[in-house]
Amino acid sequence: MIISGAIICDINGERRADVRIEEGVIQEIGENLGGSDIFDAKGCYLIPGLVDTDVRLKDGQLSRTNLEKLSRRALMGGVSTVVLASDTTPPIDNEITLEFVQQHRALSHGATIEPLVSALNEKGALSNIAIMLKKGCVAIHTATINDYNLIIRIAQYAKMASKTIFYKAQEKSFIESGVMADGAIASQLGLPRISPLSEVVHIASMIEISRHFGVKIVFKSVTEPRSIELIAQARSEGVDVACEVALHHLLKSDSACLGFDTDAKIDPPLVSETKRLQLIRALKEGKIDSLRSHRYRCR
Repeated sequence: MIISGAIICDINGERRADVRIEEGVIQEIGENLGGSDIFDAKGCYLIPGLVDTDVRLKDGQLSRTNLEKLSRRALMGGVSTVVLASDTTPPIDNEITLEFVQQHRALSHGATIEPLVSALNEKGALSNIAIMLKKGCVAIHTATINDYNLIIRIAQYAKMASKTIFYKAQEKSFIESGVMADGAIASQLGLPRISPLSEVVHIASMIEISRHFGVKIVFKSVTEPRSIELIAQARSEGVDVACEVALHHLLKSDSACLGFDTDAKIDPPLVSETKRLQLIRALKEGKIDSLRSHRYRCR
């Protein structure tokens, strides 16, 4: 099959070309390619399969049905690989759960599912990180941990295995008592607010963990412009840290919550319009390393 006249978007930028595909594999990219089966793609964009690095299951329930739905729907949206967060029910913190996910890793007509390992088990103790990484988990996943002895041990495991830590920075005491980002809209609605320090202080401390141990940390669901500046500054100093932002934080502000619209109740919460514009500017300046969908996740 020949895909004709598409605008190809890849690491080299954008260009218009034809693509020859044989038995599901790209064989040639060029101009004026001939063949008997030609698909006219003029006006369309052709991109490699996307990788979504922060995906959750519907209702968080780890089941065969949910894994199959996620895999097929992701591929329909152009996502060929999804990285499944470990905070499922039950969590991906033991070999049995991991093996269940891996049984559904490569479904026909669906995206590949790559699981993360939860740094902590349900009791709050370290999971068997070393074995889980050896068995195929692509990275270590955790939200904020206030016990720095645990954090150091997690960093040591990551360093030994040359694996990345996926870290969602949020102070749990703020999250439990607040429902909206601190700002004018929260005050107008009279709703409990979450301080921006909930994220910023933990990112600052984890940057130093990355600097000291030489491990890569990807900060998940970043919403605060100050956090992005800290990450960008650390990266310029040679610290191996990266910033990930959800698409909806670029598209919507906390004004979507007016009228107490629960559809806008997101975790982490939407921020002010001023901060939304700052996030967009940071993206244009190359300070945001990746975007993700945050599929199915809501508060």
